[in-house]
Amino acid sequence: MFLREPMERKTLERIRAGDGDAFASLFHRYKDLVYRTAYLMLGDPYEAEDVLQEVFLRVHRSLHTYRRSGGRSPPGSTGSR
Repeated sequence: MFLREPMERKTLERIRAGDGDAFASLFHRYKDLVYRTAYLMLGDPYEAEDVLQEVFLRVHRSLHTYRRSGGRSPPGSTGSR
């Protein structure tokens, strides 16, 4: 996901602050794209559902490492890209 829109950046900031509604908004915004892509690649609706779940689990788990492009590293991080 390329986060070029200010609204998407704000949504991610809200998610990182613990806003569950913001994560739901992100999910609903991208779920169809992720599912369709997985389905086109795999050709199996059940596998595509599994991929959809895995993608959003990984997004949720990795939010603490997200940085805005050109932004500073969070305090305590290594600062490497």
